[in-house]
Amino acid sequence: MGRGVTWVVFSKLIGVAVFMLFLGFLNFLTRYISWNLFVSFTGFLNRNASLLIGVTLIFMVGELLSMMEFPSNVFGPVLNFIGAWMLLKFVFVFLESFQRRFDFGFLDNIFLLKSPIFITILSLIFVFGYLPIIFRLIKERGSEKEVVPLEKTEPVVIEKIKIVPKIVERVIIKEQFAKKKNKTKSKKK
Repeated sequence: MGRGVTWVVFSKLIGVAVFMLFLGFLNFLTRYISWNLFVSFTGFLNRNASLLIGVTLIFMVGELLSMMEFPSNVFGPVLNFIGAWMLLKFVFVFLESFQRRFDFGFLDNIFLLKSPIFITILSLIFVFGYLPIIFRLIKERGSEKEVVPLEKTEPVVIEKIKIVPKIVERVIIKEQFAKKKNKTKSKKK
């Protein structure tokens, strides 16, 4: 979580801008380069530019949601799952169009494994998206109370932090500290 919201938004938008400049440059080059593979690749990117920009924005929102605290960050892995599914779909559409054009034999083997590849990659993204959330919750629940014994029989809760989305409440229980202060003040008088 070292990166901030500004960095995430800025980096994703810069990536979209660079992609659009690259695509514009490829479209410019198609006027001068008539190589069929180059023209068809540029056309494929033109047809799928909105899909690629949409995938980038879905990943950006997913990353922003993952940066939030507990109830809000639950939807981050779901959006990353959707973005990964769309990106895998794009890759397989690209490979299928490449296969139709050039008829490589090894791509047939990859297409046979399409479903297991989808299931494996999407499952890993889903699981590894929720693991940090679960570990963060376990860590927060474990460090919720800090008990420091003043005497052998009287433990005192020094600070308890309850985290609510966008609101952080601090409840400080100082009953026994207040009692000792009152006792010392009464002794001085």
